Amino acid sequence: MVIMAVETLQTLEFLAPYTASSAVRLLEVGCGRGELAMLLSPRVKMTAIDRSESAILAAMQIGVEAHLVDFFDFPEEQFDVVLFTRSLHHISPLGEAVAKAARMVAPGGRLIIEDFAAEKADQATVEWYFRTRDELISSGLSSPQSCMHHQIDESTEPLNWWRQHHFGKHHVATSEEMRAVIGEHFEIEKESFVPYMYRYLVAGLLSGVDASEIEWAVYGNEAELCELGEICRIGYRLVATKKA
Repeated sequence: MVIMAVETLQTLEFLAPYTASSAVRLLEVGCGRGELAMLLSPRVKMTAIDRSESAILAAMQIGVEAHLVDFFDFPEEQFDVVLFTRSLHHISPLGEAVAKAARMVAPGGRLIIEDFAAEKADQATVEWYFRTRDELISSGLSSPQSCMHHQIDESTEPLNWWRQHHFGKHHVATSEEMRAVIGEHFEIEKESFVPYMYRYLVAGLLSGVDASEIEWAVYGNEAELCELGEICRIGYRLVATKKA
């Protein structure tokens, strides 16, 4: 039995309406370690790519036929779904990436992104993230050395650090920027904002930790606070159909 991580389950539920047929040709751009591709492969005609060698090796170890290639170098084949999983915000030039995706989406097909809107994180949201991270570390459930944890100088104001890290250092695209370029080639069908910070937190859990209950607790806490309006939903999802 496959025990799905909370983040993978959330993604599968989001994609369910678009992955119900074995005839669907789906390209995942930024497949990472391949967990999602592994679970989608029995449902659709799956193609998974990533530009990280370590990620591709991890994906291959769980049986995913993943390809080590930059999206810009990938052949322009036709797909019913081109899916960017938490990768589009990193791809530059953004406009060229979306234009290429438009050429690869078959008539009647869709572009789907599951990403995040870094610009929507406010003071309370960033403080909740660091507070929860510290609680997991102090409880022995996570390590401060985890590559999945953002590290911050205690003398730095958290929100300023967040903005400098994402926009000054890594130059990530905002949700508005992604939406604007997608709108040049696609009709936007659906758009939503969902909890996202938990993905960083649960990915940093130590191996050997019985993670399922902890993952659901962290996700549930974020979702509840988002519902109450105390922190922001920064996960960004968009489904768009190709313009005729």
